[in-house]
Amino acid sequence: MMDDSFIATVLAGCGGSSQVLFNGVEDFYVPGGDVTCRYSFTRQFNPRHSDWIGIFKVGWETIKDYYTYMWVPMPSPEELTTQQEVLFKAYYLPKDGENYQFCYVDEDGKVQGASTPFQFCSKSEEDMLIVTTQDKVEEMEQRTAELLRENQELKENCTNLHQQNTDVQAKLQRKQDKVEKIGQLAKELLLVNQKLKENCTSLCQQKSDAKAELRREQGKVEKIGQLAKELLLVNQKLKENCTSLCQQKSDAKAELQKEQVQMLARGELGIRHIRMQCLTQC
Repeated sequence: MMDDSFIATVLAGCGGSSQVLFNGVEDFYVPGGDVTCRYSFTRQFNPRHSDWIGIFKVGWETIKDYYTYMWVPMPSPEELTTQQEVLFKAYYLPKDGENYQFCYVDEDGKVQGASTPFQFCSKSEEDMLIVTTQDKVEEMEQRTAELLRENQELKENCTNLHQQNTDVQAKLQRKQDKVEKIGQLAKELLLVNQKLKENCTSLCQQKSDAKAELRREQGKVEKIGQLAKELLLVNQKLKENCTSLCQQKSDAKAELQKEQVQMLARGELGIRHIRMQCLTQC
């Protein structure tokens, strides 16, 4: 089988170095099956819309000697560094046992990359066994490497999850402590609320009783006010009566004095009369 020096020879004949690298090219492709061509670009290469990949028989002389070809899909700027691929359908592929290769041709007709040769034929049982065993070994090695990476990632994730779980547990504990404090505070507030309700009920009853007492006192005050008015009237009448009695008393004294004077006057006359009678009789 031809090695990578064959690629260098092909590119040297085209006047350039490889700007497109073909990846995972098989030595044999089974006839009747589709073929996936995988490739990648170097950093210096920029693909264009009219670039194409052809399948050429080894020993080709011009780019017109392709057996079949596929237009290259134009990748986005973000996809330039990732692996690209095109699919060749089985119907258009060679069915002989000759050597072929992939060649990347840009829109200027310049070959920018070529693959190692391959054939379209069934392998012998021994080759198939060796290739199959090697493929399985490579697949197992790849799978083992992937499992090791996954295991390492799982360990790291487990460590992160354990730390996160610890943090969550700590946060949960703090939340629970807060909930318990809030619950205790709620109980205390319920008791205070109950006492406030009882005090409110008691104050309402006291207010009701005070209003009733106030109404009774207001009734008493009104009665006292009415009685005071009546007493004022009685007092006024008493004052008037007292004034009248004082005047009557004064008038009576004056009348009495007058009568006394008259009585004295009559008494002296009587005494004189008696004396004169006594003198006459003597």
